[in-house]
Amino acid sequence: MTESEEMVMFRSNPDSIVYARALLPEIAELLGVSVSSLENKPKDIQILLAQTYVNNWRSDDITIRIALNNVIRITDVKKEPEKTKLQRRLEMERFR
Repeated sequence: MTESEEMVMFRSNPDSIVYARALLPEIAELLGVSVSSLENKPKDIQILLAQTYVNNWRSDDITIRIALNNVIRITDVKKEPEKTKLQRRLEMERFR
């Protein structure tokens, strides 16, 4: 397995959403999801997925898949407390 041109470009500018999005088809194929489902993630998550993919590209597919799924799972968990805070605030406002 050789490093793709997209990986080289991303390594040259790891904060670039353009280069991160260029890696989304490879990441989507590995995860068994559509590219559009990854494109719907926030930009910082797309960059984090690309960074994780590039950092683990020499590993076997299972290891890379686990690392990418961990990024998705952790970012999804982070969303829940925000919803909870909003729900609490709305409940408090109802009781006023």
